[in-house]
Formats: sequence, structure tokens, C-alpha cells
Amino acid sequence: MQETLVQHLRSMGENFCASAERFDGTGGGRTDEHVFQNLHWGLELLLKAYLHHRGWSDARCIAEVRHDLGKALAACECEGLGGIDPEIRAFLQDLSPFSRVHRVAEFVEAGAAGWTAADAITVSTRLRKALDSGFWVEGGEG
Repeated sequence: MQETLVQHLRSMGENFCASAERFDGTGGGRTDEHVFQNLHWGLELLLKAYLHHRGWSDARCIAEVRHDLGKALAACECEGLGGIDPEIRAFLQDLSPFSRVHRVAEFVEAGAAGWTAADAITVSTRLRKALDSGFWVEGGEG
């Protein structure tokens, strides 16, 4: 059951991140708000998948992390996730106060803390690679 949930969370998280990447600006289809919101949803699900893979329950995720990307990343690092550079941490800390309360539009309107959509996608890709590597340690694929 737990590994089925992990697989589901990973799949959904990757789909949200892929959706952010598809807002490539051609044809007028992309707004930065779409990119940042989809990245938040995707990264939140991927971070929670990692925590579930490490034995966390839904109740623990709700109690300790909720929708806070910074808290989720810190919890993942406590559970053994490596490969997190300061830029990843900074991006999550900048985005999370807005995205966890559904105010991504305000984040974008305020200048997105200097992040461009392209930079956010690049940083999120590095986090996704670190998370993907983390699923292969201590017992195999999650």
C-alpha cells in the first residue's frame, strides 16, 4: 500500500512539473503564474513521495509539513536526501510562503523574488534529480 502511494505521488508530481515545462511561452500559452504554481504542486508531491518512501504517514505529513516546501525539503534531508544545493533551498524558501496559501499570483506580481520561470524550472529539475536518486538508496526503487 505504502509503495503504491509513493508511486502515485511521484507520478502526479512529475506530471505537474512536466506541465510547468510545457508552458514554454510559444503561442501565448504560458504565464509565470502557471509555471510557479505547477512547480509548487509537483515538487510538493515529489517531496511527500520521498517522505512516504521513508516511512512517513499522511498524518505525519499533514502535521509536520502541510504545504510548506521548505519544511518538506528539511524533512527529506533529515531522512537522508542529499544533493541539495543552496539555490534549490532558496527557491523553495522564496516560493513556499506564497504557494502554500494559494497566492502565486502575488509572488509573480511582486517580482517572484528575482526568479524567472526558466530559472525555476532549471532549479526544480535539479531537485527532481536529487529526489530520483534518493529513491534508489537503501533498498531500491520506491
